Amino acid sequence: MLCFLLLSACFWVSTTKISYKTTFPCTFVSFTLSIAGYIDNIYTPLPGDISLIRTLLLAIYKKLFAMKKFILTSVLILMISMFTMASKIVVKGSSNSALGNYKIEQQDDHMLINGKELDKFLITYEKSEVKVIVVLDKQQKCKKYYVLTDKVPIQYECNGAYFGIKKLDDDLMASGYITCLDNLNKEGYYHQKVIAWGETATKVHLGLIACFYPELLKNKA
Repeated sequence: MLCFLLLSACFWVSTTKISYKTTFPCTFVSFTLSIAGYIDNIYTPLPGDISLIRTLLLAIYKKLFAMKKFILTSVLILMISMFTMASKIVVKGSSNSALGNYKIEQQDDHMLINGKELDKFLITYEKSEVKVIVVLDKQQKCKKYYVLTDKVPIQYECNGAYFGIKKLDDDLMASGYITCLDNLNKEGYYHQKVIAWGETATKVHLGLIACFYPELLKNKA
């Protein structure tokens, strides 16, 4: 009889759909007391039997409650991790080039240029090992995007009237970032003098850079 009642309790817990956040503790306590009461009515126990049964059911309840806390904690950690990973991805899409899809992620560290700590973004491509660092310099009347790679360092700029490509500023060139003309596709460069008219958002600029930058590379491997 004792084994049957304990098995019935476990079966009820495993098959009953309840809310673990609110009703689980109260419902299971009620069920535990109901079982104990049922035993009182139909079974003439030996001394100490009811106390033993109640102790066992309470132990089962405590184990299940501990499992509930562990599961909720694990799910919360997973959700926070997924949100953190997703929050770093600023833009993703197709580059419309041989490099395939691109992904742009904001970096945790910053780059110090002209005494200012500037935001950094990393562009990676699905079908290429090319990695592009973009440093955003928000100035009073424009946004400058310093594209710093070992292949073709270059600069994009939005001045409120249009967004397009430019040569690197002199202070960056003095820091060692020099555009090697041997690696530059000059036709692609001149086609990007004006990419978009008007003032557009930073995410749009980063997406345009990810799409248009591959056209500057002679060797896209």
